Amino acid sequence: MKIAHFSDIHLRCSYDVLPMARFLGKRLVGLTNLKLLGREKLFRRADFVFTRLLEEIGAEAPDHVIVSGDLTTMGFEREFEMVLEKFRIMGWDGAKLSVVPGNHDDYTRGSKGDGGFEAYFAPYLRTDLPQSRAAGMPYPFVKFVGERVAVIGVNSAK
Repeated sequence: MKIAHFSDIHLRCSYDVLPMARFLGKRLVGLTNLKLLGREKLFRRADFVFTRLLEEIGAEAPDHVIVSGDLTTMGFEREFEMVLEKFRIMGWDGAKLSVVPGNHDDYTRGSKGDGGFEAYFAPYLRTDLPQSRAAGMPYPFVKFVGERVAVIGVNSAK
């Protein structure tokens, strides 16, 4: 059985088109780190790197893929959409892919919960053991991969 794992892609959308009101609070600190402190250069090639990574994983034809967070830089809806488009291109569904958020995906209250990460990535948070979940929560989830492997997804970014 082959299982692929990756994390910390930090895909980012163009922040220049977003209203400044979207950067109040924690995102203002993040934007400052990116623009003024030069951290932006660390993520400049994230889209290219992510595409190449997915191509390499696809060539290996794993039985399951696990993503353990920080798919996005600041948890914007557009960043979630960009990631999901890549997963759709790969043809990965909830049986093939397990995803949990990192602190950059759960960046603000707005990027958590009903309208955020969990809403966008719900198909990849499915569970084969509904009784394993905390009441009303998508975590932990359990997915069986083959007969002898169980993937258990938890969220430590809360």
